[in-house]
Amino acid sequence: MTTTKPLVMGVLMGLMMLWMVHGQINGETSLSGIAVITFVGVHILFAAAIIGAGLFVTRLSPAARQWLHNLHRPSLRHLGIMLLGAPLSACSVHIWIHGLI
Repeated sequence: MTTTKPLVMGVLMGLMMLWMVHGQINGETSLSGIAVITFVGVHILFAAAIIGAGLFVTRLSPAARQWLHNLHRPSLRHLGIMLLGAPLSACSVHIWIHGLI
């Protein structure tokens, strides 16, 4: 897998979170603090559910274990690239919006 996909996903996630939090701080959006907390919480719960389901299924079925083994499983490098893209895009767009560059 190339490094562009996780980088692009990180960039998009950074921009979405910037939009949510910036609007929240400035009162420009009707999103509440609950919406932001829910957004982050759902991401955490979704990741936990995927990991838990994968671990549960691999214990029960050898066929499922092989199927999951063949699926894409992101490495720490993949995650790192994605997490690098989010703050880079959010910071650069934030600076651009406020006319500092």
